[in-house]
Amino acid sequence: MTDPRPYADTARVYREAGWRGVLPLPPKAKFFPPVGFTGRRDVDPDDVQIDRWVHERPQGNIALRLPDNVLGIDVDDYDGKAGARTLAEREAEWGLLPATWKVGSRNGLSGIRMFIVPTGMAWPGQVGDGIETIHRGHRYAVVQPSVHPNGGIYRWTAPDGTVDGFTIPRLADLAELPDEWVMGLSGGRFAKPAAERADADPEEVRAALNEWATPGEACRQVAARVGEATAILHGSGSRHDGIRDAMLPLLRLGQTGHSGVAWALEHVKQGFVEAISNRANPTEAAAEFYRMQVGGVLIILADLRPTETCSGPTCEHDPLAGLVFDMQGRIVADNPVPASTTLPATPEVTTDQVAAVEAEIAKETMRAYVREEARERVKKARAAKGIVIPPSVGNGRDYLNLPDEQVEWVVHDLLPSGGNATLTAQFKTGKTTLMGELVRSLCDGEPFLGKFKVRAEGRVALFNYELSRDQQKRWLQSVDIVNPERFSVWDLRGYRMPLTNPAVEDMVVAWLVEHEIETWIIDPFARAFVGSGDENDNGDVSTFLDTIDVIKRKSGVASVVMPVHTGRTEAEEGAEHARGASRLDDWPDVRWLLTRGKGQQNDVRYFRATGRDVEVEEESLTFEESTRRLTMGGWDRSTDRLRAIEGQIVAAVTEAPGMSQRGILDTVEGRQSDIKKAIKRAVDGRRLIQSEREGRGGGYSYYPFESRYFTQPGEGS
Repeated sequence: MTDPRPYADTARVYREAGWRGVLPLPPKAKFFPPVGFTGRRDVDPDDVQIDRWVHERPQGNIALRLPDNVLGIDVDDYDGKAGARTLAEREAEWGLLPATWKVGSRNGLSGIRMFIVPTGMAWPGQVGDGIETIHRGHRYAVVQPSVHPNGGIYRWTAPDGTVDGFTIPRLADLAELPDEWVMGLSGGRFAKPAAERADADPEEVRAALNEWATPGEACRQVAARVGEATAILHGSGSRHDGIRDAMLPLLRLGQTGHSGVAWALEHVKQGFVEAISNRANPTEAAAEFYRMQVGGVLIILADLRPTETCSGPTCEHDPLAGLVFDMQGRIVADNPVPASTTLPATPEVTTDQVAAVEAEIAKETMRAYVREEARERVKKARAAKGIVIPPSVGNGRDYLNLPDEQVEWVVHDLLPSGGNATLTAQFKTGKTTLMGELVRSLCDGEPFLGKFKVRAEGRVALFNYELSRDQQKRWLQSVDIVNPERFSVWDLRGYRMPLTNPAVEDMVVAWLVEHEIETWIIDPFARAFVGSGDENDNGDVSTFLDTIDVIKRKSGVASVVMPVHTGRTEAEEGAEHARGASRLDDWPDVRWLLTRGKGQQNDVRYFRATGRDVEVEEESLTFEESTRRLTMGGWDRSTDRLRAIEGQIVAAVTEAPGMSQRGILDTVEGRQSDIKKAIKRAVDGRRLIQSEREGRGGGYSYYPFESRYFTQPGEGS
């Protein structure tokens, strides 16, 4: 197998799609890009430079330095990171993010969402815990088809959730970031112009660094900056951004003559190299630290304000005197050494003064207690918000004497009122056709699948996450619904509306109440779940399914039907399960299963159902083309398969009478166990005659069930 060539294979494709800052990275790595092409003062590579990199670094990963009008919102929602929670909080504050192109190496919510934004705005480096931004002057995006250090492949995800591993979006394909998000992130501020010192003489930069890296022991101000930098390295935020921001004040201290900056820079560098050792080797990390130093020097050199040299007591050059650090290097106490050992005399304090002080302390203590109690009450009130206490029965005898409730059905023998059903369906088995048949039956009061009576009282809602509006409309038109006013459709393809978001939950409840919905069809689970976590995680899936139950209760919906897909790998007959977390198969009251036959029965669909008070044996479905109706009635897959094999056996024996069992097994297609069962069916059904073979080996010969074969050769004239 040849090694992947992410940069060589796609650099020019990205360039043609409008992405100008196409940069190489080391193979299977996220760091570091070439120097001079990533910062606010740097430039994009030209075609000549890209061609050189294609030749020199074909197997390198590929990264994008974003254009001025593109902002990346990078959500980390894995290994305990809080990106999902932060995103939900920001969307509750600023509104839902529109669906757009996303790139990343993980499934679920994680990834970089790309948006078109106004140019020149001041974007923050961090949106909150677990979410950072990427823009022209800050970071870069590793993109498809790069290889993650853990072996994953970076892929683009389209706004509708599809991932094909080939499509690269053009800039015009990106969604615009809503104004509320633009204002929320930037505060309406414009970025300061980048320092115009990118052409500074390298000797000037080196000279400044040598001059500002002052010798000696660290003074109090320098030591304080080192403590802050150490805390950043041990914190949960971006170490790169934090150390970059801490670099400038540290260099300014050196510029103004504070002692110990050389020691401080070396100390912070060692901590930085160690802190990012999981993603960069020491040489790469040291080079990155040096680039941050150079960036700080350029900014200071571009600052035309006069500088003041530190002198006298403003520097407080008593090295680290009186400073107390914790185990992570953070300053926890500052007890300056007194200039003199002579202590001032203790002032006289009267009894009245003591009483006045005690009275103030009592007032302040009460205020502190009130504030603490208020915080606790607010915390409890927020935690209790939205919780509804269900009724309970305290006495077991009373509980057992409760009257039995009669089971009511939305679809008799298939879907109880108040129940949840999943339709587990193989890929391309006709799930959409079956859902159209369900909508028609519930609206018009006709038996579902021509067999199961329905209660046609409430209205039906179809949340369409899969088909375009035009395609969904054509499908529903084709089933010829007599009472279309009894259903409502919400077309949601291309929109991210995670039901687990409290704002979305309230919206959906209001919509269902407004349209007086009794039966809610969510088609399909995989698309509806987008934005709610990892579909393979039982915890994330449980939260999503519990949210559906909460929405049902709040809106008065009686029943839910939700199609879910099986995996693409073919399951053993009768053992089909939903793709994803096992919780999907545990949640519903009833599981409907739609499958297809094999071989000659490949075009035949089969339906069965199982669950609480439901047990419907598998039967085939018939589709009447002229009326677009689905009806249930016939055999199951096993019987249909044996009947088909039986037909092949009868045809083969009719063509070659006297055929042995071995001859039949060699002639007819299918599993040997099925062929043997089909031979017995044909004999029992008087379609074949079975006759003992004479001579060595024994066994049986088989003949068509015709009169001329009732007297076998050798039995008389």
